[in-house]
Amino acid sequence: MSRIFDEFGVEIETHGPRSVVIRPGNHMVCEQFPALPEDGVSATFSRNEALAREDLQFLTWEHPMIAGATDMVLNGDFGRVTLCTLKMQGVSPGRVFLEGIFLLRCPAPKHFRIQRFLPQALVRFVVDENGKDHGEILTQEVLHSRVANISSGLSREVVKHIRTNVDNMADAAEALAAKRESGLRAEALALMDSEFTVETRRLEALQRVNPNVRELEIDYLRELRSDVERALERAYLEFDSLRVLITTE
Repeated sequence: MSRIFDEFGVEIETHGPRSVVIRPGNHMVCEQFPALPEDGVSATFSRNEALAREDLQFLTWEHPMIAGATDMVLNGDFGRVTLCTLKMQGVSPGRVFLEGIFLLRCPAPKHFRIQRFLPQALVRFVVDENGKDHGEILTQEVLHSRVANISSGLSREVVKHIRTNVDNMADAAEALAAKRESGLRAEALALMDSEFTVETRRLEALQRVNPNVRELEIDYLRELRSDVERALERAYLEFDSLRVLITTE
């Protein structure tokens, strides 16, 4: 949480051996930090301290501030774009690649447990200026050992010169994602069909030998299958984040 407070411009200071004071900073990158009032809050990460002092909020994973901050990190726009240099032997300096990360989204009620049918929730492409995908060669492991950060000041200057290319490459990555989208939906639907078919047949077989298994239970399973199927048919790939890579010597 100290790292998150620092990234979002929230001020935190020690107030005792096991307590802190958290206040909105003057340069926060968000209008409102979750569950943080304008006059700040006194808090602790220690259960014993929270039990001994009623004036302290106990910050746990379930606390609205922690849950809200987690949601901001996972779903907010902050930190979704970066610019790096890339050292690649045999590749001339000045070439631009775009690494695009897409997430398979499928809005559905929690009791659908929809994620069990979406094993490949993340899709990645690394496209060049011609829209060709190099993701199988430029894997995350390869890039991790060969990239370096660029200062924010230099980044702004570089972006001015490559903005049009980056926009075109982003469009190319989205076109590749659109082609992959239908295949992922088909895989998810096949997995769902297999699981519900097995479970329905199991209940039907059990009903033949056990009168306690009601037809209502089987009907509910069939209805749930139809609802889950409709949800999966609406699954889509969403552009989650991107990294622009510029080759250097």
